[in-house]
Amino acid sequence: MNEATNVPFFRFVLWWGVEARLAVFQPELIKEILSTEHRYSYGKSHLQQKGNQDFIGKGLLMVNEEAWAHQRRIVAPAFHTEKLKVIRAVTFIWSSAMAAG
Repeated sequence: MNEATNVPFFRFVLWWGVEARLAVFQPELIKEILSTEHRYSYGKSHLQQKGNQDFIGKGLLMVNEEAWAHQRRIVAPAFHTEKLKVIRAVTFIWSSAMAAG
């Protein structure tokens, strides 16, 4: 139990073939893991990369370290707040039209 938040620690190790994976559900710990300081420490495993490469390729979802950072810099502008506001509005209009029939 986390004394500061009274939230139980909920994490476990799961095995993916011969590779151990840590499942984490605490926002503070997730932020720490995904922080700039640690971003290269937790890459995609060899099994994950090779097993899915034929389906997904070598894009942002499947690469590690510098290749990941390079691809992330390329797609980052698409997720700027102002662009997401436009996408949200368009999505709302189209989904409303679809729901109306």
